[in-house]
Amino acid sequence: MIEFKIAKDGTRIFSWQGKLICSGTRPGDEAKKWVERHSNQIRKCKSIIVLGLANGFHVAELAKKFPGIRVCVINDNDKFLVPSTQVLDIQSSLFEVITVQSVEDLKYATKIRKILNMPYAVIKFAPAVALNQKFYTQVGELLLGRTQEALRFCLACRGDDWAGVNVNGIKESYQKQGLQLISFKNLQESLFKSKSAHRTKIMGRVLSELIR
Repeated sequence: MIEFKIAKDGTRIFSWQGKLICSGTRPGDEAKKWVERHSNQIRKCKSIIVLGLANGFHVAELAKKFPGIRVCVINDNDKFLVPSTQVLDIQSSLFEVITVQSVEDLKYATKIRKILNMPYAVIKFAPAVALNQKFYTQVGELLLGRTQEALRFCLACRGDDWAGVNVNGIKESYQKQGLQLISFKNLQESLFKSKSAHRTKIMGRVLSELIR
């Protein structure tokens, strides 16, 4: 459940199930530092996908500092929407929150498909992500094309042909965590062995996603 509190600097915040999801001291300063930490990455993109809504201070600061960039927040808890609007108050067509409870639901969100068709970056807000680590890990893998299924989805959003890369070299490997991630080494080797200009172009796109 949501519980409202007062941070040490006097800011009204809320916690979820007894856990703080933003700074309990200076949430505004935390938000500014978060944006500053990711500013170089943000400047290179037309859209930013933020994983985690929480209290919303970080999102409000992002929209304030980069008013011309589209900001899409992936949120897994609809109970955060009403209290966070007290902080956000963002009057911009470039801002939106997508609330979903599963990766499959996100795949069918028209808004996210449009965003994936232009340069974008995915940035986590750690306090919010920590509340549902498994969900946000899966979302991150989907949006960055880290598995074959995710890569197929990302390429489809861009209008690229998956058949052009579903050949030798694109493999998934088991990591220590048991996740099936695409092997950068295998993909790179396949790229340089390619004799097809179209395939080389697509593989280059895939590599650019992997090294974000």
